[in-house]
Amino acid sequence: MLPTFTTMRSKAVFSSCSNYRFWMRRKWEVDGTFGVFLLINPSYADALRLDCTNRICIRLAYCWGWRGFGIVNLNPYRSSTPDKLPAISDVLRTTNDKWIKRSHLSADIFVLAVGNAYHDEMKSIIARLGLSEPFYAIDEKNKEGGYPHPMSCLFRNKYPKSPTKIKCLI
Repeated sequence: MLPTFTTMRSKAVFSSCSNYRFWMRRKWEVDGTFGVFLLINPSYADALRLDCTNRICIRLAYCWGWRGFGIVNLNPYRSSTPDKLPAISDVLRTTNDKWIKRSHLSADIFVLAVGNAYHDEMKSIIARLGLSEPFYAIDEKNKEGGYPHPMSCLFRNKYPKSPTKIKCLI
């Protein structure tokens, strides 16, 4: 049975104005694998509120046998769509970079899931922060070259049995 809010511990870290989310965690077990998803931008989910992407990440993490997961994003601005993300200040970029790097170091599995449009930006951030392999994806790289976003599972009605290890990021 999937974890519920009565069995799950959640945490989220926001900017002082609450317009930016740097980190979110959902955890339901003490022991086991802890994974982190690198996504595009946070929506309005927080420690108490779920969104569709969070629900899919919960299902994936649970089916993969994880004890919980974290989410970090390329851009910390909270928006329901990534179409028009604003440029962020150096202070916000530094804070977001810190959370990406910290989550990468603490993760047993680090899942790249930014889709096609943000693939090059993701590679640039990974190189700039010096993040090291191994990296994983929800599924195989798609035809356009990006690693699928969790929403792709919903659109294809396909939930992979395990994350795919990426052979080479480039």
